[in-house]
Amino acid sequence: MARARVASRGHGDLDTSIDSSLIRTQGFAIAPKLFPVELIQTIEDKFSQMLAEGHPATEPRPIIDGVAYRFLLLDAGRYIPATAGLLDENVSNAVRGYFGSNFGVMTLKIWRNLGAEPDVAAQGIYANNWHCDAQPTSILKMMVNLSDVTEADGPFHVQSRKDTKRIIRAGYGTRENYAGAANIIDNPNAVVKCTGPKGSMVLCNTELCMHKAGTVEPGRTRDMLQIELIPSPEPLPTDWYRVQTLSSGN
Repeated sequence: MARARVASRGHGDLDTSIDSSLIRTQGFAIAPKLFPVELIQTIEDKFSQMLAEGHPATEPRPIIDGVAYRFLLLDAGRYIPATAGLLDENVSNAVRGYFGSNFGVMTLKIWRNLGAEPDVAAQGIYANNWHCDAQPTSILKMMVNLSDVTEADGPFHVQSRKDTKRIIRAGYGTRENYAGAANIIDNPNAVVKCTGPKGSMVLCNTELCMHKAGTVEPGRTRDMLQIELIPSPEPLPTDWYRVQTLSSGN
C-alpha cells in the first residue's frame, strides 16, 4: 500500500496523506496536519510537567558551563501513555507500505532543545552539522513536532537521497569537516526545513538522507518526539509504546 489517506476522525482540519512511495524515492515524506491537536497537546503538557518537576528520567545533555541546552526523555511511552495514539491506522498503513511488511518499534524518545548563543551552538550541541546516521538503512524514523516550529526554533533539516549522493560524490568528509562538499552542502534549493505547527511530522530514512538539526535562537525552544521503526515479521503489539531502549541513534 503506497499511499495511506488520513481520515478526519471528526477533526475537519486533518486533511493530508502519507506517501510511502515518496519515502522510498526521496528518502522522506512530510505530513503537516496529521494528528488531532488534543493528542499532541496531551503529550506536550506531560513532557513539560516532567521537566518542570525535574523528573529524573529527563536527562540534561549537553551541559556547557553549567547550562543544559537539551533535555532527553528516553522510553517516553512508559511515562506518557498517550503516545500510543501516534501509530494509528493511517500511520501504520504508510509504514507497512514503505517496509512491505509488518514493523516494530526500537525506541521512543522526546527531547527539548533550548536556545543558545552562536558560539555555543557552533559546538554542535544540537547535532546541527550535516550527517547521515551510522545505523542500518532498514531503520525509518518518525519525527513529530510537539511545539510550533519556525526557523527561529531550529527545525529539522533534510536533503533527498539524490542530493545526499551528490554531496557524498563531491567528497564529503565528516560532520566536522565537509571537505570537498563544503561549497554545495547548504544549497538552499536542496535543503528542506521541517517547520510547521505542533503535530506536523516527517518520516525519514536518516541513514540515506543528509540531515541536521537547526540552531535554536536564544529565548526559543523546540520539542520533538522521535520513534525508530524497523521491519518485523510480527504485527505491532498493542503495548508497543512501552518499548525500552536497547540502542539509540544520532
